[in-house]
Amino acid sequence: MILKDVLVNLLFFVPAIKRRRVALRPDYNPDDSVDRMADRVDEKVAVLRERVPGGVAGKTVVELGPGGDFALQMALVGLGAARTICIDRDPYCLPKRPERVTALYDRVVAEYGLEPREADPDRPIWHPPVSPARFQYLVGKGIEREDRIPAGSVDLICSFAVLEHLKDLGRAFSAMTRLLRPGGWMIHKVDLRDHSDFDRPLDFLRYPEWLWRLWRWNLSYMNRVRWSACPPLLAANGFKLVDRWPTHELSAEELPSLVPRLARRFRRLS
Repeated sequence: MILKDVLVNLLFFVPAIKRRRVALRPDYNPDDSVDRMADRVDEKVAVLRERVPGGVAGKTVVELGPGGDFALQMALVGLGAARTICIDRDPYCLPKRPERVTALYDRVVAEYGLEPREADPDRPIWHPPVSPARFQYLVGKGIEREDRIPAGSVDLICSFAVLEHLKDLGRAFSAMTRLLRPGGWMIHKVDLRDHSDFDRPLDFLRYPEWLWRLWRWNLSYMNRVRWSACPPLLAANGFKLVDRWPTHELSAEELPSLVPRLARRFRRLS
């Protein structure tokens, strides 16, 4: 299985093959119902409402890796955000089943007080029904290389299950430092578990780095950065860690049986 994945991973270093893969990729979370998608938007909004001092009204908000839709951006506009920007490496927000996304958008329009959707021949049906002056979708570079947003023009950067997939977290934090105004905020929800098997959350830490990159670099890559490495990275880029709130933690009883199986570099990290 690993050998097959290694060969596929190597093929995806060919740009034309990678573009073809993105074009043929199914919709993001294709089995999710509209109700589940709407609940996820409400969950994200609740986090931002609780954690962002002064709320989002009047602010420029960047979301990293929006997933398969722009519903959060619509909700933020409904809450008064001056401008919303999505940054992604690949164009995952181009749905093959636009009727599911438009049903979600209609739900968000009603819930967050936006103007009702009107047909616009100049925009695709899946485009969020907000003014282009208040919404921008930037693809092709990712946050690490993003240079299309003016420095010091962003008030808030948020992400949900994205940072664990970035290939250079230090460079990403450096880019965020450049984008944020003085006093700007970041809020990131990061899932440090093995995404291929949540019942075995540390399983992906068993492999040495050279094999992990050879195997997964182009296949839902996870950087395997542990929490203990994050505060130094944040401090090195001028950020002050205000708060953190764990959502999953292994118990002290679980760790002794797991740690000896990990690659050497991970055995003393938290």
